Amino acid sequence: LSLSTSMNSASRFYVTKINTERFNNFWSGNYNSGIYDGTVHVKIRLDNSILTHELYKTYDFSSALWWNGITDNVIIYGPNDTVPAGITPFYVTFATDSSIDSSTFGATVPNGMTYSTFLSLSSAGQHSLLASDWNSVTIYLNGRTGSSNPFVMHISSSSDRETQINKVICHEMGHALKLAHPSQSDTSASIHSFANEHGSYPDQISVYAIMNQGLFNDSYSALTAAIPQDHDCINLISKWEYHLDCEH
Repeated sequence: LSLSTSMNSASRFYVTKINTERFNNFWSGNYNSGIYDGTVHVKIRLDNSILTHELYKTYDFSSALWWNGITDNVIIYGPNDTVPAGITPFYVTFATDSSIDSSTFGATVPNGMTYSTFLSLSSAGQHSLLASDWNSVTIYLNGRTGSSNPFVMHISSSSDRETQINKVICHEMGHALKLAHPSQSDTSASIHSFANEHGSYPDQISVYAIMNQGLFNDSYSALTAAIPQDHDCINLISKWEYHLDCEH
């Protein structure tokens, strides 16, 4: 909604249609730390593997803070932010892993587990872990170097590459906040499925969201956003305002 008097009504009043029967695209379970009086406090840490990697810059991780301000129930502190006294936050650590295949930008793994150990679990084991209570999260960005890194392989423009890096950091941070892909549900036979959802979208080009997978500028995934959208915001609010401490 824009209040500019120079715009016509079609430009000023633009409405995005969302199928409300397809909500609860988030995982069950809560955090074992960082929740005080219903407010989630999350602290971001950067592993040395991130700080020394040729591709990722410290300022890229400000994109993980894009989830701030959507709900008062979630407060995210950046790598250089000080957590208030008396608060033991939920820690999300960004690291790199060079063993991630060249088609994968990043992965979110809870409870101190390595990426390779997570992959060795059965689908049921992965599903159970994602839906459990978490004590921490590690977000692994692809640690390959040079042209074998997917951010370099699939994106030629340096500005688009920077946008995609920020998109992936924010996307994976969404997973750390227990948000799921819009196209996945407990009937999708996916490790990202979750219980008690209201149903997945038939594919990830049915709703505009940063939680869609893929490139933000891919013609197929045209509805993969570079920043959080209405669908993402509604699910974050639903997860941490209405479903905190319940079985959803």
